[in-house]
Amino acid sequence: MKLYRILYPLIVLTFTATVAFAANDDLKFEHFTNEDGLPSSYVKCIAQDQFGFIWLATRSSVCRFDGKIFKTFQAYGDDGQAFDIWCKKFIVSNDSVLIAQTTEDQYYFFDFALEYFKPFTQINN
Repeated sequence: MKLYRILYPLIVLTFTATVAFAANDDLKFEHFTNEDGLPSSYVKCIAQDQFGFIWLATRSSVCRFDGKIFKTFQAYGDDGQAFDIWCKKFIVSNDSVLIAQTTEDQYYFFDFALEYFKPFTQINN
């Protein structure tokens, strides 16, 4: 019973402090459009990779945002042809792999060294 009397005020104090910090007025929102370099204003999915980049799956392609610039990336199929990915979902794994799931349920992983998406055959087959 004594432990309850000690823990209860501590929990209430911690919760109150958390709520107070969450009510910070220093939040800033910025609206990005096609004029800023975003390929499409319709964004289906957002993810963050291990380097801190923000990945956006737009209606027309996949792009990466570094806080200033949007950069669009293509995929290369097994035949070597480049094409835009119509992504509906990102998967970021614990071992630093970024996978894009397309609207046709195909999977592509991002090759960070070559900077393009490749078919992820382990999932596609």
